[in-house]
Amino acid sequence: MERFFTLLAKYIPAFMRITGVILITLTCAMAVYLSNNIAKSYSHRDHKNWLRQIVFTLESWEESFHDMRMKHYLDSENLEPIDGPVLLAIDDSSLNEIGTFPIPRRYWAQMMGRLGQEDAKVVAFDVLFPEKSLTCGDGENSQDELFVQSILDFKAISPEKEVVLAYTVDKYPGKEIEPPFELITTMQTVKNLREKFNPETGKMEFVPGMTDMPFYKMDKNNFVHQMFLDAEVDLAYINNEEDYDGVYRHYTIYSRVLSKDLEGSMFLPSLGLSAYKASKKSVNFFFEVDNSDSSSILKSENGNLTSEVPINPQGGIKIKWKKDRGYFPAISLSELLNPTEPGKLRDLHIYPEVQSAKAKLAVLKKTDPNYEENKNELENFIKINEPHQYVDLKDRIVFVGSTAAGWHDLRNSPINPIMPGVYAHMTITRMLMENSFYKDPDVTIKYNLYLLLISVLILSFIMIFNNAIMDIIGLVGIMAGLYLVDRFYFHPQNYDLKLLFVVIANVSSYSFITILNFSKASAEKKQIKGAFSRYVAPAIVDDMLENPDKLKVGGERKDITCLFSDVRDFTSISEQLTPTELASALNRYMGEMTDIVFETNGTLDKYIGDAIVAFWGAPVDIGDHVNQAMDGAVRMLEALPAINQEFEEKNLPEFKIGLGLNSGECSVGNMGSDAIFAYTALGDNMNLGARLESLCKHYGAQILVSEFTFERMDQNRFTSRCIDKVRVKGKTEPVGVYEVLYSYHPLMVHQNALRDFKNAYELYLEGKFGKAKELFELVLTVVPEDKASLRLKESCEYWMSNPPQEGDDWTITTMTTK
Repeated sequence: MERFFTLLAKYIPAFMRITGVILITLTCAMAVYLSNNIAKSYSHRDHKNWLRQIVFTLESWEESFHDMRMKHYLDSENLEPIDGPVLLAIDDSSLNEIGTFPIPRRYWAQMMGRLGQEDAKVVAFDVLFPEKSLTCGDGENSQDELFVQSILDFKAISPEKEVVLAYTVDKYPGKEIEPPFELITTMQTVKNLREKFNPETGKMEFVPGMTDMPFYKMDKNNFVHQMFLDAEVDLAYINNEEDYDGVYRHYTIYSRVLSKDLEGSMFLPSLGLSAYKASKKSVNFFFEVDNSDSSSILKSENGNLTSEVPINPQGGIKIKWKKDRGYFPAISLSELLNPTEPGKLRDLHIYPEVQSAKAKLAVLKKTDPNYEENKNELENFIKINEPHQYVDLKDRIVFVGSTAAGWHDLRNSPINPIMPGVYAHMTITRMLMENSFYKDPDVTIKYNLYLLLISVLILSFIMIFNNAIMDIIGLVGIMAGLYLVDRFYFHPQNYDLKLLFVVIANVSSYSFITILNFSKASAEKKQIKGAFSRYVAPAIVDDMLENPDKLKVGGERKDITCLFSDVRDFTSISEQLTPTELASALNRYMGEMTDIVFETNGTLDKYIGDAIVAFWGAPVDIGDHVNQAMDGAVRMLEALPAINQEFEEKNLPEFKIGLGLNSGECSVGNMGSDAIFAYTALGDNMNLGARLESLCKHYGAQILVSEFTFERMDQNRFTSRCIDKVRVKGKTEPVGVYEVLYSYHPLMVHQNALRDFKNAYELYLEGKFGKAKELFELVLTVVPEDKASLRLKESCEYWMSNPPQEGDDWTITTMTTK
């Protein structure tokens, strides 16, 4: 019994130490996880759920610690002014010189004229123009007209010129309006959006896997007045929400609003994004939604170059603040309208600082006996900043915004509690120009957990030796190491590390083990690793996310069935419709077809305009992918009449589609560069599927499959007929082409005609052109629109008039185009 109590007394401290460190680490790891993943999924305005409030409180602590580190990093950096966006500041001196508020529109007109003279490229207003001039009288009306004309004159200088006017949106009910038609031209393209609008209720309905992003409402009181809209300006919203603790750290780069006219969502860009887009008119921008958590990616394509920006489920990104004022070139409105030096525009911040430095240097030279030793700092400042003391507006993005205290546009930012709001828009534009963003939290969290685990393990190892001095040195060294690795490695690479709870974990573990008299650390602490598993993504990407190697560029050979779909004469259709009608029709069609792909266990590869590319059998094995793909193709054709019936009721053109399917091995995986890639399928078999889709119009068919798909499909379940053997462009070997029939196909109604066609085709292959021609004509009497019968009848007539010579093969058609 005595021995038992002796052993118990010996091992209880070690057990408590292990248990305590594990609990501390798990708690801190959970806090890191919550601040990275859960808090971003909810609006911080939801005060009803106490658990969410705890999460937001933890997040605000973490963000405050991050703010402190970033401000220290920025203070220690010697940042030179950049050649990015320029601020045209409505400052106190400008308001004093103008002498009245609101600023009369004639000053805005003069400003636009001067910006045109200075050859600015884009003018983005962080100023609202929701109404005409408030003062009555013809003179004020003419000022509005002058302003509108100045905008038109500015845009007339060059097609590259653009003006962006501002409006506001809100999450909460008020005086909202239906999104005006003028916003159609500013809408962001969104891919993978899953939603269902009910026209009767005017609301969205639940659908499995629907995109769960918040809706904003158009603010009636702050939308751009119609007379300014007539100037064909670009539009952008300017308001953003602060974080849970009242600090502006995030920027809503796009807002989702509900349009009953379009029967779905509109995604509208912010001022920072619109200004950048306006300067890059040749670049294609679109958002791609991840419906697993409603986050998204902003993608921009410029030729073969593609960049991606991760967006959180609220439509926001974290702002990478730099310096306070002075980082962006800035000029005063009064300086622009009345330059102090002809032909030059003084920078609002740098010019006086350089002149002050020169004055100090002159005084120092006269009064300081150690002038040669002390002049270096001032001379270095002058050398760096003197080239930037004047601002060149040529081809620049100019933001017009207030820095005046009385304008009430000051924000509590991490680097300045009274930061003018326009700097947020400018910073976002700069981030887009430099393609520099904080990495996705799902990428960053693993480094947080690694640092948490490794630092606690290192501290625990050090404390095994029960040396108090070594322990405190180890703790201080770990804190210094975390600072250095964040400061010089993770921060420059845009990792937004959550280090507060890493620090708390180490300090708490140190304190806990010290209270237990420096007990030895046990090797079992390595089991902590098992507590830090990543979350599992939806099934369609499970195998990629569970295996990190899957996230690298490369692919694997997989047996799949691919489908290519295209709307016939879509160019002609699009010319008949307004943008609103075209968007509504295409969304209705694409939504139905995509649902069918998902319902038959397919993978949506991409949209290409009106075309759909999908495949079955990857990334997860679904068994009989051939018949599931065939089922999806037939269901697409059989869903089309109901869609066209809706179009007819709305006076929209009928959609006719062609589908091409092929089965075989393809290279499937993440294709692209190490930084930017997409999950897709490549290979000859994919190319053949695309060729078959393009042949649908040639053969008058809706569904064409290759012989490789035909041989593997359930021929008792799907009715088909062989219509040709084709040697597609770029290939030497011919491929059998089969048309798969759907329920309302004419030959499904006239089975005798289908039997006659098959018999005629057999006679044609045997070279019995006369008998084959008679049967094809018989088919055409029943189904006169059957293009395959007509083509083969004409072929029979040709060979009857020009009998085949040695080497002629009438059974193969060689295509010379794609």
